[in-house]
Amino acid sequence: LAIDANPSNAKAYFRRASAAYEYAENVAKGADAMLAQAQKDIRKFLQLDQDSAAGKALQERLARKRQLLLGPIMRDSAKPEPEVEPEWYQQVEKRAIFVCMCGSSSTARDQTELPDALLSMASQAKDKKAISVGVAYVGYKSPDELEMFTEEWQKKYYRMLRLGERATKIPKPRQVVVHGDVYNVWILLEGRIRVMRVSERRRNGEKVDLGWMRYCAQL
Repeated sequence: LAIDANPSNAKAYFRRASAAYEYAENVAKGADAMLAQAQKDIRKFLQLDQDSAAGKALQERLARKRQLLLGPIMRDSAKPEPEVEPEWYQQVEKRAIFVCMCGSSSTARDQTELPDALLSMASQAKDKKAISVGVAYVGYKSPDELEMFTEEWQKKYYRMLRLGERATKIPKPRQVVVHGDVYNVWILLEGRIRVMRVSERRRNGEKVDLGWMRYCAQL
């Protein structure tokens, strides 16, 4: 109402943008539209009060919150080609089981324990062929070097699935963007296993924690 009465009321734009920022997390639907309007309001506010430090800070917080609500962007190019699910997944899709595993530090221990733990877990599963696995680990070698799941290990996994001997390889990684951080991902065993190499520190300098690793493993 204050804006309708006076379109030049800078404080009203700021108050409405602030309210949207605080309330967006509590909205089941329409949060993105609310934040988009809040961004318009804060831009209008800054047109009226260009030197406001509080306005600029709120503008940055709105942008970050909207990005978080939209979720991560995973792509190789601006217009990725549509992907077709592997044949094995199409056969088990209705009963597929997704498992996520993650390491927590850049040590050689994860590179040994994660593959062994996956083999042990999958060998005990009743429906082995329906398992799809996401792995995230903190790398300590070159970003384009996969530090686990060797070709020999992949052969063991195929044998465990009772699929016999198959040709295996370490493919070239694809790059993905997760909330601004760029990581390499390897797709192994016809898409059965996806491995994401995470840097020890994020782009903003923060050290990654277990929550971030779990999040990346689920993508």
